[in-house]
Amino acid sequence: MTRSEPEKKDPYLDSAGKNNLRKDQLFFDQVEAASTKVQAPRCKAAKNLLIFSKTNDKAFRASCKCWSCSTCARLNTRLCAWLIKKGLLEAFETDLRVRYFVITSLPGKMTPEEFQARWSKFRRSFTAKGKFESQAEAIEVIEGRPHVNVLTVGGKYIHTSWLKRASSKAGLGGVWVSETGRSKDDARRLANYVTKGAEETAQWQRQGGVGRAQPVRLSRQWKPCGITKGRRKYLQSRGFKTPTKNQSFLISTSGRFKILNKPSSGGDR
Repeated sequence: MTRSEPEKKDPYLDSAGKNNLRKDQLFFDQVEAASTKVQAPRCKAAKNLLIFSKTNDKAFRASCKCWSCSTCARLNTRLCAWLIKKGLLEAFETDLRVRYFVITSLPGKMTPEEFQARWSKFRRSFTAKGKFESQAEAIEVIEGRPHVNVLTVGGKYIHTSWLKRASSKAGLGGVWVSETGRSKDDARRLANYVTKGAEETAQWQRQGGVGRAQPVRLSRQWKPCGITKGRRKYLQSRGFKTPTKNQSFLISTSGRFKILNKPSSGGDR
């Protein structure tokens, strides 16, 4: 006796078996009406992509979220500054150790990629020795010389003399250490200072044809969260109602009007 294959459900029929084409047609009309009200694209890399939200029946332009895009680099900088500030405030409230220092590259020709590779290797040794629990960093280029702004949270105390010796041994360069303070103003000041050169660094890389080096990075342990999860929290803090995955749909307007991720009865037109 052979086992019968499960019956495939028709995506255009509802649970009662009734035709759902009319409902799907209304959805298409709703999306197209919202897409006509969308402003001109700012992010050129995603100019043919829209996101439609069923929470407010509006559509808006998608973005590539890359540092190589001048528009998205500006938004990424604001996002990172907001996340760093939130993380510092949480560290201050829980009485965790916070340290801020800057390492500048040695005189001579060193690209941001070479500097970042040396810093990444140095950072791994930092982590292995338990010098910090989480960190935020920003690669910045001033007059052709890259340097890194670093905020560390938690972990063991870092002696300035040890930090200078270790940096010199790793071929990174000089070290400058600063007090952090513990107030809300201090958190905002540090977040803005760490990310102040992110846009310029991304622009310098685009104009100079230099390879990819991410201007700002947050460790996975950074609280409240990393950059990817932080986008929704940041938008919510700015008053935007961000739809869930079941309430938002990615739309392609290149050539055919097409809904790319409608859960059940999506299609082309």
